[in-house]
Amino acid sequence: MGFFFEIINWWYTVIVVDYFRNKVIATFIFSMNKTRALPFVKTFNTPLYKDSSSFGKGFGKIVKFWWIGLGTIISLVRIIPSVMALIIILVLPLLPLWALLKFIFKL
Repeated sequence: MGFFFEIINWWYTVIVVDYFRNKVIATFIFSMNKTRALPFVKTFNTPLYKDSSSFGKGFGKIVKFWWIGLGTIISLVRIIPSVMALIIILVLPLLPLWALLKFIFKL
């Protein structure tokens, strides 16, 4: 029985955490970089296209705000399949336990 719990522990501490880091977070960061949202976050207060006039600074902030928002939305949509797969990976080890409980207690 201890071996079974070691497998469950390994599954949740190694497989799920690695999948979360390497797939979900990496996909989100890649999408944020691909849509150029992260570089705009880093340079939010600098004028867009080196336009230092007041209109250029204000218009640059508006453009960057909408660009960051749209890039974040696109990135969140792109990680939906990864998050759904993560939920499936979280539930997989519990299915044999559920089947065993149904068999023992005749649920």
